[in-house]
Amino acid sequence: MITTKRRLVSLALAGALLTGGFVSVASAAQATPDQIIGDLTITTTGSASPNGTRTKQPVIDSQTTTVSCPVGYRMKANTVIAQNDVVLGGFSQTWDASIPNTFGNGGLTGPVNLNQVDSVGLNSNRAINSIPNVTTTLVPGDFEMRRYCWSDEFNSAYATDKYFVSPVLTLDAAGNWAVKTAGAAGVAVPFSATSNSETGQITLSATVQKSATDTTVATDAAGKVEFYNTTGGAKVGEGNVTAGVATWTSAQLASGTYSYTARFISSDPSKYLSSEMTASQDVVHTFSGVYEGTPSDVNITVAIPASVSNNGLKLTVANAAVALTATQTAGNFVATGALGQATVADARQTKSAWNLNGKVTVFTNTTDTSKTIPAGALGWAPSVVSSDSAAVAGATVAPGAAGLGTPSILAQAAASTKPGTLTTVTDATLNFSVPATGSVAPGTYGATLTLTLI
Repeated sequence: MITTKRRLVSLALAGALLTGGFVSVASAAQATPDQIIGDLTITTTGSASPNGTRTKQPVIDSQTTTVSCPVGYRMKANTVIAQNDVVLGGFSQTWDASIPNTFGNGGLTGPVNLNQVDSVGLNSNRAINSIPNVTTTLVPGDFEMRRYCWSDEFNSAYATDKYFVSPVLTLDAAGNWAVKTAGAAGVAVPFSATSNSETGQITLSATVQKSATDTTVATDAAGKVEFYNTTGGAKVGEGNVTAGVATWTSAQLASGTYSYTARFISSDPSKYLSSEMTASQDVVHTFSGVYEGTPSDVNITVAIPASVSNNGLKLTVANAAVALTATQTAGNFVATGALGQATVADARQTKSAWNLNGKVTVFTNTTDTSKTIPAGALGWAPSVVSSDSAAVAGATVAPGAAGLGTPSILAQAAASTKPGTLTTVTDATLNFSVPATGSVAPGTYGATLTLTLI
């Protein structure tokens, strides 16, 4: 037997190793703010501000950062195009740690420093229109470039991997792109001013427009509008912008002429810049000086008869009185509470149909009878808890002009041939509402709700 021994030779090859090729799979993973490492600075040759077209090769001429990929995210790195928080595709080679610094730095061992001349991080033959997926999915509008730092050696995880991000870029219908510049938003003049002679307050409402020349309402503007006295320039108040409009209401002011100016303060300069101060707006304000103020609550007490009986048809009420406390909500004093169970016992030999209705009196202040609240301020939502007579609840009565100021059915039952005593238990949610216009003085008001069984 002849045995041949051979020595195994290990050959180490030094050089650049590009892995993975181009990332071209669109990903709809939603990015989160804590994924962003910092800025990705991009340049294009021959222009102070980055710009290009769909056919420009390469897409950009350099990309740099001030820091490297964070620890835990240094397995690989690549640069992609994203729009509406969706990664559309990549236009750079995917780098790993084996690539020497002589080719530039991809961000794994130092800050990103890649350019067309001395790096293989950008593909000089690749334009937007030749990037798989991107050429068809990138549409006119805002987009951005991201340099992703991978946490996994083999797969990118756009939903969790960290990345550097370029300035907001915008693409027009002709295929040209550039860094998006914010428009200077302005407050439309004159802004509206409303004088309330009853409460003594002034309300200012300002509309934010897209620019000094474009009067379209900037419904996507984020920020606030500050209002100032024209004389002396002191700030009097502010209002957050919602759907392009901000409002502010003053404290009680004496009659007179007031003059205000306003300005928009942007919280998202990438969309709109803060505006200059507007021209002044005069408001002629009158106040009667007799507004009593808005009470914090109004107590309402409703008294209800306890029990009545009529030839075998009996009504028993659980609560002799119901106390409601009203609080101010959206310009009204409102209160809700339970009426309490009202029980109808029908022991008649001939059980004809019956109905149970209710009517309330005017509410009168318990310490000053000259102060009243209309009976219509009380309404109810009836219910039948149980019934041997197949009784049904009456219709809901809303507080308003009539309310329970007119007789309203709590429950009713048709004639029955069942023997014995038939019991029906009813209840209702009481609803109280009256405008908080200053005409209702603080205090406790009483009224009587009469339940009638027929």
